[in-house]
Formats: sequence, C-alpha cells, structure tokens
Amino acid sequence: MDDILIDGAKIRRLRKNKGWSQMDLARIAWVDQGTISQLENNTKLGIRTDTLVRLARCLGAPTDELLVPADGVPVETSDPQLDVMTRLVQDMTPEERQSAEMFIRFVLAQRRRKSLEAKKQTKPEESAKPTALRKTARPSKRKA
Repeated sequence: MDDILIDGAKIRRLRKNKGWSQMDLARIAWVDQGTISQLENNTKLGIRTDTLVRLARCLGAPTDELLVPADGVPVETSDPQLDVMTRLVQDMTPEERQSAEMFIRFVLAQRRRKSLEAKKQTKPEESAKPTALRKTARPSKRKA
C-alpha cells in the first residue's frame, strides 16, 4: 500500500478561502495550531484519521481531497453524494446507523425484485413454449 501524504497547499488554500487564520482552523477543528502549520508546510509526516476527518469537515472538503500519494499522482476524488452520505453516517448513533443500513438493504432488495420481475415480463414467450410442448406431447387417453 502506498504512503499517503497530506496536501498542505490544499489545506492552506481552503483555510484562506474561508478567511481563517491557522489559529481559527485549529480552534474549530480541535487541533493544535502547530499541527496546522506543520501540515500546511508539509513537515508533519503522519496524521491521525480522526484529525484528518475533523479538518476535512471544517474546511468543507471530502477527506480524500486533502490527500496526495507519495508518488505525486493525485488521488481520485470520490462521488460527492457518497461524501455527503459518509458525513451524515459519521454523525449518527449506532442505532441510527443500524436503521439506515436496514433501509438501504430494503431499497436494494426492492430494486433486485423489480429487476427480476422486469426480466420475467420480457421473456413470456419462452415460458409459454414448454407448456405448449407438454400439451402436444401427451398421448390422448380417449380411444374410440
């Protein structure tokens, strides 16, 4: 697995776009101001996942937008709708997450059921042919 680095320039740009100082971001994200400085100057080698998530939320960016692989190839950004859903789920209680999971599984099951029904409706001739063959294949019991 490749090492993932933080894009300090991106953090600085997002912070400045909001008109915040490093101290402002540090207070909002519950991170030490020195950590913000080290990240922006690319001198901090590692970052805890929860710190990264807090920074991304405060800056209004998906977490993966703050990352750069060690080889310099940009990380593909994810689907914005999935990012929103991820943020929503992160704020849920375990019970709410379980309910959300059950609802998503229900929606997927409904989609599968509709797909199967649609396939059955598109192939009515195939199911009728074997029935017609059976009727003609049976010998007649009536003898005169």
